Amino acid sequence: MTDNPRQFVRAGGGYDQPWTRDAAVNTWKAARLLEPKQAANTLWAAVVKQPDEKLIVQQDNQQWDQVIWMTGAWNHYLATGDRSFLSNAYQVAVNTLDVRRRQNFNSGFGLFQGPSFFNDGIAGYPAPPADSTESHGGFVGDYSGTSSIMALSTNAVYYSAYRSAALMAAALAGPAARPTRSAPPPTR
Repeated sequence: MTDNPRQFVRAGGGYDQPWTRDAAVNTWKAARLLEPKQAANTLWAAVVKQPDEKLIVQQDNQQWDQVIWMTGAWNHYLATGDRSFLSNAYQVAVNTLDVRRRQNFNSGFGLFQGPSFFNDGIAGYPAPPADSTESHGGFVGDYSGTSSIMALSTNAVYYSAYRSAALMAAALAGPAARPTRSAPPPTR
């Protein structure tokens, strides 16, 4: 984080730490243009350094939200051109996507599992889960079977995350790393 690590965009009053989804979407949509340093702080506040020193999006009980961070980070780079930020963001993207692929990719369907990106409340689903004979509260993750949903919105977010990671890699490679054809011999 930059100068003042407490300066970041919060989801609302009473939130001490930014939620990954809110951090990414708020940065992507406006904060990167209005307050670039605070936008970067907001994204970094949703990242942790693991014991092996690898950077990864914070791991919580809403894994379907974690990968939107990559889209927010890519768009932040587009607005700021900060290559140092991009280098670290790419590391976060690779590490987070690796974990999510190992834990949430259903190879039989070729889709990622997880509830709908914007429906973290159980009321956002058309039918109650199979075990809904008693109330577990409003959070979708409190109901068994919801982690195996393969929601279209979540898979669209994964597509955007992989695309953003690929664009990061290409931007970091730069023109010097791209293969070049040798010039034709001069004609006489």
